[in-house]
Amino acid sequence: MFYNKIKTLDKLRGEILRDLIEFFESQIEKKINLYKFKEEDIVKENQQVVVWNDQKYIIEIKEDNIKNLKGYFYLIYQKNINKDLLNEILTTLYEDVNIINYKGNYILNTKNLDLINKDTPQIIETESYEKTYIINFGEIKSKDEFDIKINLISKLRKYILIENNDRKYFNIFDLALYNMIELCGSDITYKNLFDYNLIGTIDNLVLETGIAFIENGFNISKTSNNIYLHRNTLIYRLEKIKDILGMDIKNFNEACIYYMIVKKYLVNKTI
Repeated sequence: MFYNKIKTLDKLRGEILRDLIEFFESQIEKKINLYKFKEEDIVKENQQVVVWNDQKYIIEIKEDNIKNLKGYFYLIYQKNINKDLLNEILTTLYEDVNIINYKGNYILNTKNLDLINKDTPQIIETESYEKTYIINFGEIKSKDEFDIKINLISKLRKYILIENNDRKYFNIFDLALYNMIELCGSDITYKNLFDYNLIGTIDNLVLETGIAFIENGFNISKTSNNIYLHRNTLIYRLEKIKDILGMDIKNFNEACIYYMIVKKYLVNKTI
C-alpha cells in the first residue's frame, strides 16, 4: 500500500513537471529541459532560474541540432545581445533562415549564398541600436568542423572587436590570419628576434597607418583615401616606421612580419 502511494506521488510529480515544461515552452517558444534547482548549482549561459509554487527550477534551453543542417552559417555577435529582438528583426527581414542557439552562440543558417553579406551588420544595427559583428563560417560539413570554428571565434574575438568601426563582417580567412597572429605573438622566437621596446616608442597612429597600408594592398593612393590622410603624411609615416624599426613595409616579406607583430602589439595594448 505504502509503495503504491509513493508510485502515485512520483507519477503526479512527473505530470506536474511535464505540464510546467509545456507551459514554459509555450511562453518562450523554445524546447527546454527542466531541473529542480540546488544551491550548489552553477547557472550556465543557456539556463535561467525560475520559481514556481515556492520551488526553484532551472530552465535549460535545448541547443539546436546542427547535424542535419546544410547551407551557410553565420555567427552574429553583439556585446549586449537581445536574442528576442534579433529573432524578430531577422525573421522579418529574411525568410530563408534558421536561427540556432549553439553553445551560447547566436547563429544563422541559410541555403541562400547571397542572403547575408557585408551590409547585414549595418541593417541589424539600425534596427537594434547595438554594434553588430558577423562572422561568415561558410559551408560546414561536420559537427567537428563547426566546433573548431566556434572555438576559434572564442579565442580570436578580441581581434574582431578592436577592428575599425567600418569593419563588421569577417570570413574564415580573417580568422585564419588572426590565428596566425595569435600564434606568432605567443612564440618566444619572435620576442628574441625583435625589439618590442622599439615598437612602443612609435605612436599608435603611425603603427596603424602601416597596418592600413598593408591592408589596402600597398597602394598609397587607396590607403590615403580610405583613412583620410594626406598622401605626403602617409609617406612620412611609412618612412618613420622604416627608420625606427628598420622594416621597409613596401617589401612583402618585411610587411608580413610587421603585420603579425604590430597587429598583436596593438590588440594587447587595446584590451
